[in-house]
Amino acid sequence: MTDRTWVGYAEGHGSSTLVTDAKAASSMLHRYGKMRSQALSPRASRSLLEQMRGDS
Repeated sequence: MTDRTWVGYAEGHGSSTLVTDAKAASSMLHRYGKMRSQALSPRASRSLLEQMRGDS
């Protein structure tokens, strides 16, 4: 592995995986970026939880 090789790491209950395949690591990075772009802000998350709980 060279200095600038992309790697990925995934963890689950009782297991973990280091992904050294560049294509697979790139795919992981792409999916993570997509999830981050679709996530609510902390303020919007709190507001949604409060609405679901019936606080407002």
